[in-house]
Amino acid sequence: MSLIIGIMLTKSITSAVYNLDRGTEFIKRGDFSHRVVVKADDQLGALAKSFNQMTEYVQALVKERVQKERLERELEIAKEVQEQLFPQQAPQMKRLEVTGLCLPARVVSGDYYDFLQLSPQCLGIAIGDICGKGISAALLMANLQATLRSDVLNLALPLQPVAQANGDAAVSRLMRLLNHQIYSFTSSNKFASLFYGVYDDSRLTLTYCNAGHNPPLYFGDGGFQRLTVGGTVVGIFPDAEYEHACLTLRPGDLFVAYTDGIVESVNEYGEEFGEQRLIQLIQRNRTLTAADIQKVIVEEVVRWSFEEERDDDMTLIIARIL
Repeated sequence: MSLIIGIMLTKSITSAVYNLDRGTEFIKRGDFSHRVVVKADDQLGALAKSFNQMTEYVQALVKERVQKERLERELEIAKEVQEQLFPQQAPQMKRLEVTGLCLPARVVSGDYYDFLQLSPQCLGIAIGDICGKGISAALLMANLQATLRSDVLNLALPLQPVAQANGDAAVSRLMRLLNHQIYSFTSSNKFASLFYGVYDDSRLTLTYCNAGHNPPLYFGDGGFQRLTVGGTVVGIFPDAEYEHACLTLRPGDLFVAYTDGIVESVNEYGEEFGEQRLIQLIQRNRTLTAADIQKVIVEEVVRWSFEEERDDDMTLIIARIL
């Protein structure tokens, strides 16, 4: 009898060990769906249960990693697509030197800037900041760019950048149209700040409308001024009204437009870089080229927040009258 019991016990142990060994072979092949059959409520049974729990955990980790890798690939594709939406080279104007850049805080950006070559003499300059972050903000940014470019073509802005038959400036008329369109195709919690201006190389003027964006800074012989004329952000009120203003420019004048990621970058003490620090930095470097001023600003802001993780995109446009 004891011999029979011993044989049965041996077979039971051997079978349990075999099942565990077979389970490890499935894992080696990358099959984490296999489960060991639990036949007894003893130490080997407990071991089999632990094995199954471990396999389930590893399977969940593998699934999570696959999903993460897929998301990373999709974000990388989105980044490549978005990079193509930004200007690939600076526009060439006889009396204007201009440059721009966008540094996303994440893989994709909710900031927007664009140069629109309206005619040999006229250049559209746009900069904006989309509410929110990540993919949803990037999608709205792409919509904003496409809508603005379409509206510019439909309104034939290159021909009459200032005067219209109805007495309005084309830029403020454009902003009203753009605001209504953004309001129509986005949810109520989605909106964007936007500055749009038309530079005329032959007349040396900048006609602009500021829809709730950080006021660009204009530096002339009489000091500097903030370009604030316009109205509220686009996308919240369907019938919002917008005004325009026109600047007469002179050689040496400087225009700096930026998003809040520049002035709201914080150092290790939580102190923001701030508009005043930006103004002083520009004034100290006004004689540099547009590209060099841009480089100085970016380097100074990055140095300011070097140890801190950036929470917002940084976008910058520098334009100088030659």
